[in-house]
Amino acid sequence: MDYINYVLLQGKDVRVLPVENYWLPLTYPWDVLKAQEYFLREADTPSMIDPTASVDGTAFIGSNVVIGPDVVIGEEVELSNCCIYKGAILEGFVRMDGSVLSEGTFVKEGTIVDGNAAANVLLPIAGKGEVAVVPEYKGVFTEKDATVEGFITAPSFVVKGV
Repeated sequence: MDYINYVLLQGKDVRVLPVENYWLPLTYPWDVLKAQEYFLREADTPSMIDPTASVDGTAFIGSNVVIGPDVVIGEEVELSNCCIYKGAILEGFVRMDGSVLSEGTFVKEGTIVDGNAAANVLLPIAGKGEVAVVPEYKGVFTEKDATVEGFITAPSFVVKGV
């Protein structure tokens, strides 16, 4: 079973939209970033920011970034290759690449996600337990309402309360 089936088994809402001339199995969470990159390229835009988001004027929003509704981005934040869901808050001086932040995620001031280190991560795959995989993106992937802090040097899955 793939990641979408795992999400469904957890009782999460998954929606399907028809797309022509593109196929990408969403097996792993970072596949969201691959699909996002494709759709932004097709829309001829490097990033998308919801009009209800608050982005400090000193923030740098790089390519392949989608910022959802009611997101707050603090001063001197640098983002690239990220998907940030509704209500996430990134305090100031955060550096992040290759990450998916779920709804309500809180990123503390000064957090740096520098995923240069190649590593296996244990990913929960429905029916198989945790499986060691080498992710193609080296950031963080969060559970709803999780908190992220510190200097993160390897791909990480951050759950609420950790």
